[in-house]
Amino acid sequence: MLYIFIGYILVFFHLKINGFDLLMDFVGFFMIYAGLKQIANEARGFEKAMPWAMGLGIVNLFGNVISFTGFAYELHYALVALNLLTVFAAVYLLYLIGEGVFELERNIDVILGAEKLRQVWIVQAVTNIGASILSLIPTDVTMMIALGCAVVCIIANIVFLVYWHGVRKTYEMV
Repeated sequence: MLYIFIGYILVFFHLKINGFDLLMDFVGFFMIYAGLKQIANEARGFEKAMPWAMGLGIVNLFGNVISFTGFAYELHYALVALNLLTVFAAVYLLYLIGEGVFELERNIDVILGAEKLRQVWIVQAVTNIGASILSLIPTDVTMMIALGCAVVCIIANIVFLVYWHGVRKTYEMV
């Protein structure tokens, strides 16, 4: 579960220097995949999430290669569409992970915090998808709403990390 925690940090937080993201998303998705692989036999939700994590890692690696090669301008609209699909897929990945935690709770008969994760996931899903879609509509109003969604999503990501840390610690004690 530690790999999922670290991978989540790499995916959802960005540290950019001269436009280059030091916390590359594809590394984070591959770490999430590795973490899911470790616990896949504990709950079917984790097993179902594995191909999504791997796929998102490959797609993000592909996007980074395109950005480095200089074709990003020519493929701008394709990259925008790919980014939007990636947002939907990442939200679904988090849903599957949450379902895995619910299943794990039932299997080991211990409350890990799945309900808290689900509540935060709803906020993440709405704000992340909302910000992504609204940012495609270039008006002052939609950009301000998108910015508000992004801020709420950042807060939700931090809360998700705190809750996931609790899930991880509780699971390790069982």
